[in-house]
Amino acid sequence: MKKILSLSLILSVFILAMIGCKKDSVTATGFDGNAIDNYDLVQVTNANPNMFVTFGLTGDKYDSVVVYVYPQGTSAAKAVTKKVIKSVSTVKTDVVTSIPFPSTAAAPTGIYTVDVNMYSGSSVKKQQVYQVNLQNNQTQEFCDLPTTDLPAGTNTWIKLYSTLPVPPTDDVYITGSFEADNGGGGNWTGGASKFKMTRLSSTCFYIALNLTTAHEFKFTNGSWPTESLLNDGGTPENAKWNGKPVQTFIRYNWKGKTIVNQPLIGNAQALPNNGIKFGAMSVVADVYTLLDTAQYFLVKKGASLTDKTYPMYRISGTTKVVGAVPKEAGAQYYIVRGGKVGVSLYGFDKTVAWDGKTNPVSVKTPFFKGDAGIQGVPANLFIVGDATPGSWDNPVPVPSQQFTKVPNTNTFELTLTLNAGASYLFLPVNGDWGHKFGGKEKTGGPLLADNEVPGSNTPSPDVKGLYKITVDFEKEVYTVTKL
Repeated sequence: MKKILSLSLILSVFILAMIGCKKDSVTATGFDGNAIDNYDLVQVTNANPNMFVTFGLTGDKYDSVVVYVYPQGTSAAKAVTKKVIKSVSTVKTDVVTSIPFPSTAAAPTGIYTVDVNMYSGSSVKKQQVYQVNLQNNQTQEFCDLPTTDLPAGTNTWIKLYSTLPVPPTDDVYITGSFEADNGGGGNWTGGASKFKMTRLSSTCFYIALNLTTAHEFKFTNGSWPTESLLNDGGTPENAKWNGKPVQTFIRYNWKGKTIVNQPLIGNAQALPNNGIKFGAMSVVADVYTLLDTAQYFLVKKGASLTDKTYPMYRISGTTKVVGAVPKEAGAQYYIVRGGKVGVSLYGFDKTVAWDGKTNPVSVKTPFFKGDAGIQGVPANLFIVGDATPGSWDNPVPVPSQQFTKVPNTNTFELTLTLNAGASYLFLPVNGDWGHKFGGKEKTGGPLLADNEVPGSNTPSPDVKGLYKITVDFEKEVYTVTKL
């Protein structure tokens, strides 16, 4: 049995509610969706920096309770936060308490273990342990803009925080599809002098621009070989303006310099509380639009597409919505808009299901059935790039660089020698750059299309050799296997 506690009770140090509890089970009492079954989603923000913890007491006597929270796979010695409760009840109850959670630099988003130790004297008389998916959306401001109004003809300040200092000999530029609209000589130049960002310090840079939400951009040290990178050295997706007068971006590394793996910094957009529920799986869907003229719902496969039991809520300033559904093994859910199922670029229904651990689950639904722009699975597929024998010449040599479609599937296969330290793309039409497919990983991963493909293209493996490349349009993945 689960009980939702009132706000007035939550505000006390801990709350006792007369409720039964199965032996060794995880208590699931919560408030506003913070609560707590194994692998529930818990969020902390600047406005609510405390995480809620629940545990069950028995009729035994306890002198104190110590709660540790530490990254999954470590131990209490690595706790990022801790709480000692000196006064505890001896009746059979559940307890809810809150613990201040540290900043994202000290404790980034991830899976954490909640370890509750109930003491009698100096000995632990009872222990309860469970896991939570903790979303640390406490934002941090690292760069303070000068108190200056936006220049005429601009509508936003774009700020960049580089976690690694940029030496004084290097400058930082913003480049993208906005350049021509802002008086530049062309788009995606890689680093035009007009778009050099102002340096506040070795880690902080800013520029005023006139943007629309359709504009996309990236950051460089002045050319594409010096593009900014993610924490793991991967190429970030194109950035987009969120429609606000100030937007901050964080980058961890720069191409051409030593890659340093660092703790991730939380600068994520907080999820609305309505999209987080106890005992539930939250689903974050990218619906590829900022417009709120339509409502979105999670609908269980097999139910009526007009079912509005599980609404989704806009994540402010983004193209994403979030909702929550029960953790039901085997159940699949659609994202539905106007009674139509969300589909992939290739027209396949997109579903989400509880895997017993991941929370929130993410899905991309760029289209809904009947929308214009759905490409479908291409009739053919080719590979081009300096990782291939034909380099970047387009059209490519056939049949050596043409994939074979696996009968009765939506999968293509090709065996080819790939050069190391190079890159490539998949093309649906030989000799045509109109559409392209690719990814971010050397050995395979999510299949991306058109503008989502990194500007540096798909990286080849580290070792030159013969590889089998598989592209599955239904699952939206590609694999690269050395033979």
